[in-house]
Amino acid sequence: MIKTFGFFDSFCKNAKHNTVLVMDTTGIILEVNQAFLSAFGYSNDDVINQNFRMLFTEEDRRQKKPEMEIQKVNTEGSGADDNYLLQKSGKPVWVNGESVLVTNEEGEAYVIKIIHNIEAQKQLERFLIESNDFIETILDSITEKALIILDAGMKVIKVNSRFVEMFGLGQQPLEESRISSIPHPLWNSPEVKQLLRNVLVKNEALHNVRLEYTIPGQPTKAVLLSSKFLHTHDTDKRILLVVSPAQQ
Repeated sequence: MIKTFGFFDSFCKNAKHNTVLVMDTTGIILEVNQAFLSAFGYSNDDVINQNFRMLFTEEDRRQKKPEMEIQKVNTEGSGADDNYLLQKSGKPVWVNGESVLVTNEEGEAYVIKIIHNIEAQKQLERFLIESNDFIETILDSITEKALIILDAGMKVIKVNSRFVEMFGLGQQPLEESRISSIPHPLWNSPEVKQLLRNVLVKNEALHNVRLEYTIPGQPTKAVLLSSKFLHTHDTDKRILLVVSPAQQ
């Protein structure tokens, strides 16, 4: 067994959800923890003294991603990546990994790679992409109210046709553009920006909040703004805004 860091040995062995590889500075696997063996189906004999490039897909090996990762860690001290790693069965699993260059008391350098299985998140992303047309159909079937879905950064995910019509946009806002970039005074007002910040930070929904706006040369108009959370995870919040005309 290589000499690492005492407390780190305990972390490596006892971690149940974090899979850990200990490699030399060329990518040769020296140790793995039980969580890795359980998650990927390998035995120690399968991986010890093998280069970690064996875990990458054929396409990623062709593009020399393992070599680039090791080079970056040796040059900068760490590196992070999202990519597929292969289980022993050959099944690719989408993971998030971070590799760190460390040195033990004897001055020996190693690369510690900690891997998080985020396959479920990747599957959700695929589902959302594949469901894109379905989502648009549902949104556009609602013609009385303007709808817009935003992410945690107040970036546009989807709007319905009524939203485009109500605010005279002429075309759909670009996906992942900020709501404040929508060319309409309502979405640029400090009041609306603060309301949305409160929604995102405090997780408090809006219920028919009356807002007024003025377009030069036109009478003041009013709308009612409501919100609903579609997803409340801090790193993946989604909010639906519902806008309806208010009586003047």
